[in-house]
Formats: sequence, structure tokens, C-alpha cells
Amino acid sequence: MSDKIIQLVCDSYQSKGWTVIKLPKGGINDIIAANKTKVHFVQVLTKKSVNFQKYNGLAKNTFIQNAFSNNAIPVHAIVYPDTSEILFQDVNLGSSVVITTVKKPVLK
Repeated sequence: MSDKIIQLVCDSYQSKGWTVIKLPKGGINDIIAANKTKVHFVQVLTKKSVNFQKYNGLAKNTFIQNAFSNNAIPVHAIVYPDTSEILFQDVNLGSSVVITTVKKPVLK
């Protein structure tokens, strides 16, 4: 995932008072975000990458288990560069629940 897109998600969390840690590329999570009561393990995706194998099937279950074993909420932050939206989804074993949608400046 591009650094610009990851930074956009980080900025969104930070604007709401969350502490954000960017993780090295190639890991399960792209960022970890925490506030006083919650921790989110976040994978940053785009509309094009939503169906990639690394975000589905066994990889998705590994992501969820990793978050749960650390008392965190597994979140997919799906960035739509063409519409300036970020969709935050709580990714669970059986469902995805939309947490919020954020409007941000268009990526160029």
C-alpha cells in the first residue's frame, strides 16, 4: 500500500485524538491505533485491493485472530481515492460492520 494512502488513514485517526503507530511494510497490520479504551489493528486497503488474497480466506482469519489475541479490534480501512472517502470496517469472523465513513481530500 502506498505511503500516501496509509498516511491518510493515520491522519484520520489522529484527528480524532487516537495514537497511531505505523508498522513496517510486509506485516499483517499496516497501523495500530489506540485511544483510552480501544485498540485497532488496521489493514489499509483500496477498492482495487479489497479482493486480494492477502485480505481474504486464511489470511483474513489470521488477521482477526492476531487482533483478538492482543485484545484489539480488527479493522479494514478501505480508501476510495476517487471519492475522497475512507470506510472503516470492523472485520469479524462472520461479518463486516461499518464503523464510520470519513471524507478526506482527494489523493493525486
